[in-house]
Amino acid sequence: MSDAASTGNVHIFRKYLPSYTLAAFVKATEDVNKLTTKPTNEELLELYALFKQAIFGDNTTAKPGMFDPKGKYKWEAWTKKKSE
Repeated sequence: MSDAASTGNVHIFRKYLPSYTLAAFVKATEDVNKLTTKPTNEELLELYALFKQAIFGDNTTAKPGMFDPKGKYKWEAWTKKKSE
């Protein structure tokens, strides 16, 4: 995987993040891409929730239904980060 800086996708995040947070976000993205083992499902949910909270803020989306368990877990992980 390429990091956000090398793919040119940093501009997407500039409107959401101050420069010091953007630099930390890019560094964290690079660090995650260097992992030598696959994170556990719990760790992946935590990374997902932190990403969503950093980029979009508090979750205001509707909770996925019972036929979307993966979406439900992701929604719940993000919602737990409310106001962080």
